[in-house]
Amino acid sequence: MTDKYGENFAKNFATAHEGIGGPANREAMDLYNNNIGRQIALENPGAAADDLKSKVVAAIADGQLIVVSKEDPNAPVIKWSDQVNPGRTGLPDGKGIPLPANTE
Repeated sequence: MTDKYGENFAKNFATAHEGIGGPANREAMDLYNNNIGRQIALENPGAAADDLKSKVVAAIADGQLIVVSKEDPNAPVIKWSDQVNPGRTGLPDGKGIPLPANTE
């Protein structure tokens, strides 16, 4: 979206999409990852879609994004993208995004 329509449009569109009332920590995760995606596009102007996709996949493998792990379906947690096995991200059925633990 950034490559095709520009940074401002992509940021405004993605931010508006996230602001429709989902859990705050999931929205924060999505906004963070959206920002990384925009940075990748801005650093690679004119790159083909497949090249941008490869760079996003590399960023995931390098742990630059954050994901929800469903390694333990009873306790999904937010982790860096290189800390979760491929295909083990997302919410288990019937589970919400976990809130941070109270450390007090």
